[in-house]
Amino acid sequence: PLLTEFFHKHAVVVHEDLVIVGPETEDNTSYYAEMITEDTARELYLKDGQWLGKVYTDPLIEPKKDLWSLYPPKQPRHDMQPLMDMLPEIDMATLEYIRNSLMIPCFEILEKAWKKFNVELIDMKIEIGIIEETKELVIADVIDNDSWRIWPNGDPKQQLDKQAFRDGVNLSEVRDKYAVVTQYTKKF
Repeated sequence: PLLTEFFHKHAVVVHEDLVIVGPETEDNTSYYAEMITEDTARELYLKDGQWLGKVYTDPLIEPKKDLWSLYPPKQPRHDMQPLMDMLPEIDMATLEYIRNSLMIPCFEILEKAWKKFNVELIDMKIEIGIIEETKELVIADVIDNDSWRIWPNGDPKQQLDKQAFRDGVNLSEVRDKYAVVTQYTKKF
C-alpha cells in the first residue's frame, strides 16, 4: 500500500533554554517552539546558507482528531518527542479526502505513465490548495522533475530526478538526466 504523509508549509523554530513553556527533552533541557512562515524563518535564521539554531522547514504532521503533532521532516519519529503540538487546521475527513481523492490518484496516474518506460516512480510530493471562490481542494503545485524520485529499472543508481543535483553531480550530467525526463514526459 502507498504510504502518504502530510507536511506543514510553515517552519518550526526551537528555542532552547528560554522561557519554560514546552515539554522537557530527554536531557532535561527546556525549550520553546514557535511556528512561523518559511520566508520569515529564512529572513531571521538563514545566514550564508546555514540555519542559525534549530529550524525545521516543512515539519511532518502526525494528525489526530483534536491535535496535530509536528516532527522534524527528515528524521525517524520512533521514541521522539514532537517539536510542538497544534490545533488541526483541517478535520480528519478533509485529510482523508486529500489522501484518497488527490494524493493517491495523482501518484497512481504518474506511476502508470512511468511504467510504460520501465521507470519506477518511487515517491513524490504535491502541494494542496483551495480555490478561494469555490472552496474546492485541488493539487496546487507544478509536478516536475523536482517533485518526484524516479529510477529506471527500479535502480537508484540510474536516478533521473533532482537527487543528482542535491548530491552534487556534475551539472552537465544533471542537465542530461533532465533532458531524458523531458523526452519521456513528452510521450505521457
